[in-house]
Amino acid sequence: MEGWNGMYRVKVALIAGSAVAIVTAVCLVYVTSAMNDGTTKRVESDVEHAEAQFLRSARLEAVELSTKANNLAREDEFTKVFTAPGEDDRRRAAFVAVEARQARLEAKEQHKAAILAVVDKTGKVVARDLNINSLYGDALSTKFPSLATALTSGAANKDIWNMDGQMYRVGSAPIRWSNGDVVGGLVIGYVQSVNDAKAEKDRLGAEVAYFLDGKIQASSFARGEGQSSESAEEKALASQLFEGPKLADAALDEHEATRPFHVKLGGEDWVGAAAPLPGNATKSKSGFVVLASLTAAKSQTGSIDGIVIGLGIFGLLATLGAAMMTARRFLGPLDKIESGVAEVINGNQDYVFESPSPDFEGLANGLNVMLARLLGRPEPGEEDEDSSGGEDEGGRGGRWKNENLFVDEASATAGSAPAAETTALAEEPADAYYQRIWTEYEAARKQTGEGTQGLNAESFIGKLKQNEAALCKKYNAKMVRFKVQIKGNQTTLKPVPIL
Repeated sequence: MEGWNGMYRVKVALIAGSAVAIVTAVCLVYVTSAMNDGTTKRVESDVEHAEAQFLRSARLEAVELSTKANNLAREDEFTKVFTAPGEDDRRRAAFVAVEARQARLEAKEQHKAAILAVVDKTGKVVARDLNINSLYGDALSTKFPSLATALTSGAANKDIWNMDGQMYRVGSAPIRWSNGDVVGGLVIGYVQSVNDAKAEKDRLGAEVAYFLDGKIQASSFARGEGQSSESAEEKALASQLFEGPKLADAALDEHEATRPFHVKLGGEDWVGAAAPLPGNATKSKSGFVVLASLTAAKSQTGSIDGIVIGLGIFGLLATLGAAMMTARRFLGPLDKIESGVAEVINGNQDYVFESPSPDFEGLANGLNVMLARLLGRPEPGEEDEDSSGGEDEGGRGGRWKNENLFVDEASATAGSAPAAETTALAEEPADAYYQRIWTEYEAARKQTGEGTQGLNAESFIGKLKQNEAALCKKYNAKMVRFKVQIKGNQTTLKPVPIL
């Protein structure tokens, strides 16, 4: 039985620990799922917000660039270029004018334009900055329709040009005579660079990439030291934009911003959104992508997972610790009491329950009192009467004390009392008998000088009945009555078994 109980208690501890582990796992899955879903929605919302901000900024930039081109084209020095008598004079005048404007731009904006050129009314280059002979005579208007539009419509515009494989944002504006006739045009352009992408990243809080004609032109993704080619992230992004799912086509074909999409770059999950660059005079195949790392965002929730796991481990240890403490504090002592009960059941009537734990002290004492009352022996705390001398020493039943109640079992021999006396005791009504014995016992103690302090009829009669029941069983008698006697100046009770 003890082995079974021990196994059962171990199973209880294991079940409790397993329950804690299962609850922890369920909570971890739920929390992780909820956090991942929430993080994904937040990142998608951030990407949409960044996309909207970029579009607003790009529209303003388009207006600013076309305005800058128009303001420069209206300056008298560019009109005078076309008043020069010969072609060479016009070229020199144009070159001087653009170089002067580049110096002014550098002083004012801390950087020059990538190209600043004057074209005639057919769109051919008269002169550009840096090198008077570079692009001379090239018909830019045939290559770039936005320039032709500016010359024919007489209105400045902004567009994206692919010049020598690089992405330029270009402003074109007409140069007019004083009467308003278009005599030529001015072109000012800037390369869409990595620095532009990084500046947008700082402003938006998201990675930015520019694309044109099926190629990533610039991005905010870091490149290795001295690396001029595409980074690993740019290559992976290009394959998603222009191959496979062709995500760029959705933006360019519909000419509108896409909803957030998920891509894998450099071993991480990213959320991105693409859109065509706004404010252009033509529908060029140019656009941008904003991206945010979903993996990085989810990694920030790892501490929550750690907290859940930590709480689970703490709960598991606390459960196992509580099981061990319960076993040590309660179950172990209870096993000892159970063993004692088995001892009594098996016939060991002299067994005394010891308190195995402060928590079971009352139970052990109660069991000892119960045995004492059932077996007629002293209750816990009662002192044995001095067993020395006479017939009491080593006799079949010693004289003992129970709350000032002394029963002299040594004189309790069945049939020893006269028959008439035994008959009278048996026939005496119980109520009268108990009242008489109490009166005689009280008088005897006063006579001997023992006194009656702490005694009362109710407790005396109760103890008397307990002893009667125990002695009836002991002597196999129908009843046991008592006689009050004084021996050695001490009041005792002599049992009279009635068979």
